[in-house]
Amino acid sequence: MNNAALSRLKYITKLKLSKIFNRSFLPPIEVLLTLTNRCNLRCTMCNFYKFETKPSDELTTEQFNSIVSQVADLKVGTIVFSGGEPFLRDDLFEIIHFATKCGIANTVLLTNGTIINEEIIRKINESGLKAICISIDGLEEAHDSIRGKGTFRKSIHFIETLQKRCPQVALNVTTTIMNRNLEDIPKLLSLYEKMKIKQISFQPVIPDNTDWNNDNEKRQDLLVPQERFPLLDYAIDEIINYKKKNGIIIGSYSFLELIKHYFKGDLGTMKRKLNCFEGFKRFTVTVGGRLWLCGTEMKLNIVENGLRKCWDSSEVRKKRRAMLKCKLPCLQACAFE
Repeated sequence: MNNAALSRLKYITKLKLSKIFNRSFLPPIEVLLTLTNRCNLRCTMCNFYKFETKPSDELTTEQFNSIVSQVADLKVGTIVFSGGEPFLRDDLFEIIHFATKCGIANTVLLTNGTIINEEIIRKINESGLKAICISIDGLEEAHDSIRGKGTFRKSIHFIETLQKRCPQVALNVTTTIMNRNLEDIPKLLSLYEKMKIKQISFQPVIPDNTDWNNDNEKRQDLLVPQERFPLLDYAIDEIINYKKKNGIIIGSYSFLELIKHYFKGDLGTMKRKLNCFEGFKRFTVTVGGRLWLCGTEMKLNIVENGLRKCWDSSEVRKKRRAMLKCKLPCLQACAFE
């Protein structure tokens, strides 16, 4: 067995032991840092804007930097800077630059890609930022109907600017699959190939960010009805074939196949076991400085109590136990192993 395979085996073993004994035997591989709940868009599949924070409700630069430093002390390899829309924070690049100085190997920024100017380009190049993930959810008509008029062209401009002016930053284009954009999936693959996108992600729409149970219009936009299952299958098969051709689509073949079953409602009956390691391999920090695990915000505050104490707290262990008993079919990319 070569060194890479041995290291992978050790990692998987520790991860599974963490799950069995409800203890973290290895550092998380990723931390999602929510810098703001503010957003400049009102996307169909997201209710985040309904919980917008004022700048005064968010942690200060110094407080976020303190958390970043503690994340680095945990030997976490990746910090994902998220929102809302992170570009709405004036100190975004100050925090990213601090993470780089702390030795975080992989700094990633999630954005809707509608805000770009010369100052941002300069700060991207100076900050040490490693990667940017931009959301594209269809061609112009579909994307704009989901995210707002004019957003498609703005996001495409962002991508083209990044490719030209910040070539050292890895670019990932993420598409949220939903009923409204199924027809566009094969067309998007052609567009991405034409634009020479080197990393592509597909994620089914999830219920975490919105409430579609009591909104029939949203259900029709987001969830795939039975009569459109053949179109769903075709779209996913096109993604899989594209991955086979060039390998640049992130996510395993099994994950992509399971997207079909997710929308068809039979994911829970699949023989393949879905192993969730949320709360072990990753966690989220809220704008108020608390851990957030699978829909629940913890009570302990990281600024007041320290990250390690919060991560090893009885409250977190209790939440992990609850998640270990969870039977809900989930295809969040963060939790799927």
